[in-house]
Amino acid sequence: MTDTILTIHLIVIAAVLLLAGAVFLFHQTNMKRTAVLLHYVLRFMYLPAIFTGGLVLGLRPVYLGGLLKIACGFISVGLIEVYLVQLFKNTRHRLFTRFMIGFVLFTVILGLTLPQGISLL
Repeated sequence: MTDTILTIHLIVIAAVLLLAGAVFLFHQTNMKRTAVLLHYVLRFMYLPAIFTGGLVLGLRPVYLGGLLKIACGFISVGLIEVYLVQLFKNTRHRLFTRFMIGFVLFTVILGLTLPQGISLL
């Protein structure tokens, strides 16, 4: 049961990252209506990501690394949202973009290497 939920969580996280990339690409190619629509779909996809992450945490004993993963996940969602809003308002900053990409990559690596995610490697 835990492996199934973990697999679903990984698929949802991959979908969130792909949707964020698609929103960025559609915005860069001046397909703004499509980008806005995909941004709303992305906002909806945060809910299954948080829900499945909570289920995975609930099926295992709670430990400090798991709480760190939750905190990094919530912060990553916030950073992605802030970046996309800045993208739509044309106020993004190059350093923030690098920080956001680095933090999201850190969160993915952290999620795969800590004990709940190590079975996926």
